[in-house]
Amino acid sequence: MKKRIITIAVLVVIVLIAAWRFWPRAFSKLMPYDMESATHCTTTADIMVVSNGRVNSDSYKMDDMSTESLKKIMELLETSKYRRDFRNLIPFGPRSLSSGKYYDGRAVHIYIYFPTEENEYGDGISISWTGGQMAIWGISKYKARIYHPTDNETFDYLVGYLQANGVLQ
Repeated sequence: MKKRIITIAVLVVIVLIAAWRFWPRAFSKLMPYDMESATHCTTTADIMVVSNGRVNSDSYKMDDMSTESLKKIMELLETSKYRRDFRNLIPFGPRSLSSGKYYDGRAVHIYIYFPTEENEYGDGISISWTGGQMAIWGISKYKARIYHPTDNETFDYLVGYLQANGVLQ
């Protein structure tokens, strides 16, 4: 009887961890701040292209974006749901993001700043997206979290938007 209770308890824990991992969440639920209060945003899309046997890197940047541009990027990020990564269970959070076999030569980096009472310059978050994974890093107090989008086309739309509206560096 005691073995059966332990087995059931272990199965319940496994089911709860799987539900935690695979339950998709909206982008706005991942953010530690209210996106409406953002004061500044910088976004870059880095694209590596092979042409004539050489690797070229193009970087498109949008700096100090208007609220309309920031809203558009947030809308694009909201088009997908996001699943948590098991590395988020590490007590101090993951230390790095590697794209592995899913890397296709493209990466997007978004830095968003928010006003705070403690710091006149504000606090912020850094979002790095590459190879089917997205990491949200806190600039001061929010520890890193890694997510997997349920809709990989969101990344394509985001890169396309930054190519069309960003400045080639």
